[in-house]
Amino acid sequence: MSPAASHPNLDVVNRVYEAMAAGDRQTLYDLHHPDVVLHVSGDGRHAGDYVGRDRVLGISGVADGGPDTTNDTVKVHDILWTPEHVVVLVHATVERDGDTLAQNIVQVIHTDDTQVTEIWEYLWDQQADKVFWSRH
Repeated sequence: MSPAASHPNLDVVNRVYEAMAAGDRQTLYDLHHPDVVLHVSGDGRHAGDYVGRDRVLGISGVADGGPDTTNDTVKVHDILWTPEHVVVLVHATVERDGDTLAQNIVQVIHTDDTQVTEIWEYLWDQQADKVFWSRH
């Protein structure tokens, strides 16, 4: 990140993804507001609204790698931002019981310049997500 591309909300989101890559659960917890809200698109198993950092970090698998999953990966493709929003383009994979789901995700993130306060998560292939989680 160049010095010209710096803003408190961008810094928070960069720190979130650095903590995820490092497996630093405490920093992830600290970077999410106690009343953070996550909105997950679609009509699959995880679709809906989640309130509170325990629920948000639990549903996203950030806190513990997800229930009964292995080899979870999150690769940031790009981060776009304005002073009001940070948009993260992500490629994520998760494995469970020998089955793999690869998914492109768009996250629109709001912060209060110190913590994540709200996330809108849009799954590229909602049908694949629905089928994968219906088998597990």
